[in-house]
Amino acid sequence: MSSCIHFLQLYCALNLKSGVRIKEEAEVIEGEVVEVQIDRPTSGTQAKVGKLTMKTTDMETIYDLGAKMIEGLVKAKVQAGDVITIDKATGRITRIGRSHSRARDYDAAGADTKFIACPDGELQKRKEMVHTVSLHEIDVINSRQQGFLALFSGETGEIKSEVREQIDIKVAEWREEGKAELVPDVTLSDEAKAFLTKVACETSLRYAMQLVMTSDLVAKRRKSPTVDIADVKKCYTLFLDEKRSTAFLKEYHSQFMFSEESEETNTDVLMTDA
Repeated sequence: MSSCIHFLQLYCALNLKSGVRIKEEAEVIEGEVVEVQIDRPTSGTQAKVGKLTMKTTDMETIYDLGAKMIEGLVKAKVQAGDVITIDKATGRITRIGRSHSRARDYDAAGADTKFIACPDGELQKRKEMVHTVSLHEIDVINSRQQGFLALFSGETGEIKSEVREQIDIKVAEWREEGKAELVPDVTLSDEAKAFLTKVACETSLRYAMQLVMTSDLVAKRRKSPTVDIADVKKCYTLFLDEKRSTAFLKEYHSQFMFSEESEETNTDVLMTDA
């Protein structure tokens, strides 16, 4: 608990953040795409197969493609001349840019196309990867057996509170170890920072961070670049934390629909007995 509070104090001492930038070393395949060949199945029951030819200035290799990798390449709109990286652990495909050798292909290049040199050395290498993700995305990755791929399936399901708490603590550890940093997004006044720190200590770090984003929307509505304490307090009143939500449910339990149904059922029983 103390590490979580310490993390929030550091968090609020800076401009507030909305995401986490994680640095890690990963095994990747990086090079220029020479050709993408996808074999269309003759029937709907057969899986797609294909081949991906990639090269660096020193070598060229052909990789066999499965259905999931083909889907990833199609979604990323990868074509010959693109320089890409493929994370071997997750299958994530990242387009870095277009090769200088394709600079004359004006039809295939847009105004925002970035031309870069073809990578050198081995195709497979260890590289420091930087991922910027939200806490929710980290929750999904760690709560599903398919890990990173759960983000693409959209089937996030229910995330247990135990998972959220473990991730909150882990992110704090990553930051202290230099493996992660917080991404600037929202600027808070000193009073708002102090109030948020107090809220986090009394409720949870996650609830305080969620208040930040809603408070930022309130501040933007009044065209202010800085979130003030009044913005945070307004959202604190509108959006209840777990403890206050539980108290509310207990206080107004008798007015809820399921309570009325229960009373109607009891009445029916009494009338039947009569």
